[in-house]
Amino acid sequence: MNPLKKLAGETVIYGVPTILGRFLYFLLIKLHTSVLTDGEYGTYTYLYSYTAFFLVLYTMGMETSYFRFATKHNEKDAYNSSFSFLLITGILITSVLWFGADFWAITITHPDYSEFIKWLALILFVDAITAIPFARLRLQGKAVKFASAKLLSIFIQIGIQVFFLWFCEDVLEGKILTSWKPFIAKIYNPDNPLPYLFAANLFGNGIAIFILFRTMFDVKFTVSKKLLKPMLIYALPIMAMGITGMANDNLDKILMELRLPNNFYEGLTSNEALGIYGAAFKLSMVMGIAVQAFRFAGEPFFFSQSQDKNSPQLFARVTYFFMVFAVLIWIGISLNVKLLGDILLGKDEFKAALYLVPILLFGKLLYGLYVNLSIWFKLSDKTYFGTLLSLAGAIVTFLGNYFFIPYFGYWASAITLILSYLTMVILSAILGQKHFPVPYNWLGITLYVFGGGLIIYLTDLFELQNGISGILITGIIVLVIFLAERKRIAVKTD
Repeated sequence: MNPLKKLAGETVIYGVPTILGRFLYFLLIKLHTSVLTDGEYGTYTYLYSYTAFFLVLYTMGMETSYFRFATKHNEKDAYNSSFSFLLITGILITSVLWFGADFWAITITHPDYSEFIKWLALILFVDAITAIPFARLRLQGKAVKFASAKLLSIFIQIGIQVFFLWFCEDVLEGKILTSWKPFIAKIYNPDNPLPYLFAANLFGNGIAIFILFRTMFDVKFTVSKKLLKPMLIYALPIMAMGITGMANDNLDKILMELRLPNNFYEGLTSNEALGIYGAAFKLSMVMGIAVQAFRFAGEPFFFSQSQDKNSPQLFARVTYFFMVFAVLIWIGISLNVKLLGDILLGKDEFKAALYLVPILLFGKLLYGLYVNLSIWFKLSDKTYFGTLLSLAGAIVTFLGNYFFIPYFGYWASAITLILSYLTMVILSAILGQKHFPVPYNWLGITLYVFGGGLIIYLTDLFELQNGISGILITGIIVLVIFLAERKRIAVKTD
């Protein structure tokens, strides 16, 4: 089979749970922003920003290391060592977080968050011990089983949230099944809805343990020192890269609560302003969905094709078509952002930062480009470069947010996101050509990015976004690009 068609097919399968799940989560944004206050949504956003860092710490880069050593050495030995190691470290880290919850809550200046920290410790543990079994499914090409497990987890999470935040709320408000009110009052506290979101996440993720039981526990609980040492040498720079990489997505939210003055936006505390920013950031995650779906299929694909003499040309084509698709997403969401805001956001106060979505989408687009470019240091076993590149991006993220949030608010975070990923793209492109040259079509990529930005600017300038005009223009652009690329491929083939 044509390797590009195989990659596209697997991207679709891996992307189904990701895209469908995130789409359903988008629908949940409506529920969240209807039931939660902007302050509660700010708390939710703030805590999950820390969770992103800890998930990298829990998995320690062992997924990518498992891919590398399972293909170079014995797969079963690589699985045994990586799974056993993460199980042991997961238990240790979870214990530290659980029993020290009060201390950690005080450390982040929110003593009342200790209950939430315990929830998150359990959620992170489940994610950690299922990471390598999920990676094994990807390596074995069992995309359908992978997708099925992810989908069931998503449906359970969403079902629990809908039950509490919609069904129980309506019962207690006397809208439906009033005879159930005494029972519902015993299991649901409408004045404190956040624990139910964490519970939904925990039970939804936990179902993966049962689905993956045979894959997960087809293991000899042992750690081979001979194999684990090189795996950790390979993985730890990836972990460091992941932690610094998470800074680009989450440090803005942590610093916004810490650095944004109360009443910078009239009548809002920093926590409430963070809730509004978090809602806009959620809408921009459409681009993140595309990147994640691509990464699930792309990472094992790049490794499997790395020995082919024509792999540089193949990687260049993959990157080009990814960028074409990413620009289409950027245009499509940006031209219809207010319409999407009306559909997906509840209370009107959460729509105050929708103007940021095109900027945030562009930042995510640059991240997708970086994911493509970063394959050079993974294939050449120079993962320490990834750490340095991510550190450079994290430094830009920290400096931009720390120093400019007090003066420019949301804009500081949005522009800093772009500058951070742009720094990483430029440095990776320069270094990659020295260590693993790939003939990227920079002219074509640049024209698409510039053209996409121009279309977004002009349609906003002439008030052609949203409504019928936004949908129509988006459709025309998709059709034109599809026909142009199809013709270009046909000419090149001939």
